[in-house]
Formats: sequence, structure tokens, C-alpha cells
Amino acid sequence: MYFVELDNDTARLIRAIPYAHIAQRVEVLWGTVECDKYINALLIADRARSGFNNEIAQQLFALLGKNDRAMRSSREPKSQTVKAKDWANKTAPWRIIKSRESKVVSESGIS
Repeated sequence: MYFVELDNDTARLIRAIPYAHIAQRVEVLWGTVECDKYINALLIADRARSGFNNEIAQQLFALLGKNDRAMRSSREPKSQTVKAKDWANKTAPWRIIKSRESKVVSESGIS
């Protein structure tokens, strides 16, 4: 599981939710697929309830988008990726040989 730090804007959006139990659960699940599922379940009426007013619904939709971005950013590799060209430049003094036999043949001058 990845733990994603909340930025100030996201923390403000979560704190603005007037239902403490919802805000706490979103904060605990933040940056996970479970958070995405939880917010979607809140927005999709699967039982008889009045639903949220427009302001809260907009906050939840905004949190859905931010959670999606947080999940994607947490999956990105943390180490620097080396491009093939950079690798080739660093290994330029070395020759890559397909097999030992081809090295022996090329050194002996036989083609």
C-alpha cells in the first residue's frame, strides 16, 4: 500500500466536508483505490437517501480527481530512469558482444 501525503489544498477540501466521519475516512484512505471506491459509493445512491447538496457533491468530485492523481503519482518510479542514449554514452568505451565466439573471431581478424 502506498501512503500519499496530503497537499494543503486537498487537506482544506477534506476539512470542509461537514461530516466528520466521512472526512476522517477519506483522509485515512487517501491515495488508494479504496478511497476512490469509498467516495464513489458516497456519490452513487444505492439506497433511499436524500444525497448531498451541490457544494458537498462538488467537493467529493474534486477529491475523486485529486485522489486519482495521487494514486498515479505514487505509482511512478522514484528512481531516475536511464535512457538508452545516456546508457550508451556512459558505456561507450565498452563494446557489447553477442557471444564469446564472435569476440574471439573478431580479435583474430577472421570474419
